[in-house]
Amino acid sequence: MQVISIVRYEQPDLPQQAVNFSANKGLGALKHIESPSPCLCIFFHHHFIHDELGPNHIIIDHKAQPYLIDIEGAGFFDLEHEHSFLKLRFGGYYRFFEKENLDSARLSFYRLCHHLSLASGGLKLLHRHFPDRQFAKNLAAYHARQAMEMLSHNRD
Repeated sequence: MQVISIVRYEQPDLPQQAVNFSANKGLGALKHIESPSPCLCIFFHHHFIHDELGPNHIIIDHKAQPYLIDIEGAGFFDLEHEHSFLKLRFGGYYRFFEKENLDSARLSFYRLCHHLSLASGGLKLLHRHFPDRQFAKNLAAYHARQAMEMLSHNRD
């Protein structure tokens, strides 16, 4: 609960719903994070991933050949990391990227990581006086709610 009070102190204009959950839910979520999941095991097989693939990171040349751009985050990592981001970013259109035989526990874990990262990103924007404060508040609040929902319901 100390982390929550720090967030409220540093971000007094953060929407209440981003941090408005009971102490019991919050502590239960923390216990869930602290306990290692038996479903996640170490993978020794990694794939080359972009790390933030989206339509704004692909260009098509005059011969209709696609090229990836903005690849500073690219590297070898779990394929589930990339697919959890694609699913988050493309929603219903993810069906065009869907791949069979992905580890559902890893997909869920990485989706939680993406929500936490995006909530943090919204808070950083607020802290740095981003001009569109409403966008930053909404970003932080939405992804904080999604992360808490995943933790409290243990769903993906």
